[in-house]
Amino acid sequence: MLTGDQTYRKLWAAAVSRNPVLNMSYMLMASDIPDWLYACGLKKTISFSELNAEQNAYFYSISPMSRVQNVCTPTLLLIGQKDLRVPPAQAIYYYHALQEMKVDVRLLSYPEGTHSLLTPTETAIDSVLNSALWFDKYFGNVQ
Repeated sequence: MLTGDQTYRKLWAAAVSRNPVLNMSYMLMASDIPDWLYACGLKKTISFSELNAEQNAYFYSISPMSRVQNVCTPTLLLIGQKDLRVPPAQAIYYYHALQEMKVDVRLLSYPEGTHSLLTPTETAIDSVLNSALWFDKYFGNVQ
């Protein structure tokens, strides 16, 4: 939540997120690359035995999920059910949060999709087409 002299303003007319990192705290426990999270979030080498509550809270605080109450941008979420990098469960939770807030949101889940969403070919084509249709819905009448 924004406080003090920070103000919120709508920056985007629409968004498409492919396998989005939305909750780094959750991802730390479920991803096949927890070392990436440590490097990005804590700027240090991972230590599985030294993770503590403060670090876990910090990972959540730098995650989009911690600020979901500020989201008003129509959002299309694309997830691969076989993604080991960015676990799809966090996008499903985010989807429900946006739905609850009455944000226009759509979730497309690809059963055979991996992290890249490039295989199988049908997944790649469908995700690109649906992204184009999503943007066309919001930018279609732009002159």
